[in-house]
Amino acid sequence: LESTRDWNCQTTILRVAGIYGPERGHLFLKYLRDEATITGDPYRMLNQIHRDDVAGVIRQLLVHDSPPRVLNVADDQPTTQTDFYMYLSAALRKPMPPRGEASIGRKRAITNKRVSNARLRALGVELIHPTFRDGYGAEIKRLGLIDG
Repeated sequence: LESTRDWNCQTTILRVAGIYGPERGHLFLKYLRDEATITGDPYRMLNQIHRDDVAGVIRQLLVHDSPPRVLNVADDQPTTQTDFYMYLSAALRKPMPPRGEASIGRKRAITNKRVSNARLRALGVELIHPTFRDGYGAEIKRLGLIDG
């Protein structure tokens, strides 16, 4: 076996926020099924990124001269879970989800942090959906959930 030290390649670890898009987006899909609840701190932060933007970031990094060793991949607008559901409620003309307890058997940890994508943007990376509103608006339209 060749030693990895002999390879002439760079490695970048991508720390990817919650991915949403076609068939993805745990909170969005629960909201559509009327199963969503606002759990814990209603103002806890959510960091998200559209699936197509994750793919775009990877494509752009593959041709970058000197990508960083570690990079946060998130959109430009972390949001609170309350603001997230307020947006969906207004866009879909549905009520806000009720308050509730977090599921004991959850796969996802309940976190509350604001992730910065400043290093990503400093590399000149362009996002198709720079905010969760842009991305979920496109998803809502793609799914035909509203007119127009």
